[in-house]
Amino acid sequence: MKQGFSKIWIAIILLVLVAGGILAWQYLWLPKEEGGAPEGEVSTGETADWKIYSNKDYGFEIKYPKDWDYTILEIPNNPIIFTPQDIITKVKQSIANIESDKSFTLWLTVYDKTLFEGGILPYRGKSNEYIKVTSSDVDVDGIKGNYFISEYLKDKGGYKVGEKTVTVDLPIRDGYLSMNLFDYQYVNIFDKILSTFKFLQSEEIADWQTYRNKEYGLEVSYPPLTASLSEIRSQAGYSDGNTPPVIVMKTSLEQQSLLPTRSPEGRIEIYADNDPVGLDYCLESEADRTTVINGIEFKVFDESSAYAGGRIREDSYRALYKGRCYRIQSLTVWTGIDFYRGATTGEGASEGEIQEQLALVQNQVDFNHQILSTFRFVKK
Repeated sequence: MKQGFSKIWIAIILLVLVAGGILAWQYLWLPKEEGGAPEGEVSTGETADWKIYSNKDYGFEIKYPKDWDYTILEIPNNPIIFTPQDIITKVKQSIANIESDKSFTLWLTVYDKTLFEGGILPYRGKSNEYIKVTSSDVDVDGIKGNYFISEYLKDKGGYKVGEKTVTVDLPIRDGYLSMNLFDYQYVNIFDKILSTFKFLQSEEIADWQTYRNKEYGLEVSYPPLTASLSEIRSQAGYSDGNTPPVIVMKTSLEQQSLLPTRSPEGRIEIYADNDPVGLDYCLESEADRTTVINGIEFKVFDESSAYAGGRIREDSYRALYKGRCYRIQSLTVWTGIDFYRGATTGEGASEGEIQEQLALVQNQVDFNHQILSTFRFVKK
């Protein structure tokens, strides 16, 4: 009996070893199947056959279901309505055919930057006695937006207690895009639409080259014929005064002129610092102005200076983003024609010469700004 019992155990042990060996072989050597889209992301296959809406005026495009359509309402701010085909037919016939806001499904409106930032328009995401608002940040093609969910606490405007709407506010070119989902049953489709949102490049820079740095999560485009760049990997603390830039871009236009002084020289330097002291220093002083570059607000500091006849127009763009201080220095350097004339002839420059040089300087400043307009944050 004992001998038979032992044989059974030996057989079981051998079976386990063989099975374990097969499993190990499968795990280590057989090719593995890739999983689906990461949680929170949408597989591109789900939207592959969707239609595309492009807005060249504001530089963006989105995809929407093939059985949906859109129309632009001729009312203030000209909202763009996306909704299932049967509803859009009624909307196009007459707005009077629409019984409630829900029928508009998805409503896109572009608001003036000044009115939006001044709190005048549009939706500000505040709870009241009728709705409870929850908000979170959302990344839309590398741009930070606000995602609001409003839940009705009382019946109001065609909505019942417990029903919800969604609003996403996103900074875009020269304004803010507000996307309002009025019919919450389509929230999953709305999130997929949001995942397809993409900023468009202007036709002027369509043939520019793009520099991308995955380590610091940024990219910028430049015309290869009139700009060149060098990349510097080492990174020190911003506060020590010796922080090397991520990249240095030479942007000199080499403009033609009869002035004896050289054409203004241009340069752009981009820094990315996460030193604690540097982060505090990044935005500690009061900015001269603010600007939005591809959805990210930068504070702008005028750091212009002069030296022995030389002039430097320098604007420092700074933004805190994902634990780093990103600083972009836009520089234009030239020798003042008034100084040159005084040093070489003892006389001052003519008014015409001064105005001509100012125009050359402004051209270089504008060219730097055009390059800066392509700067954007990307996923690492």
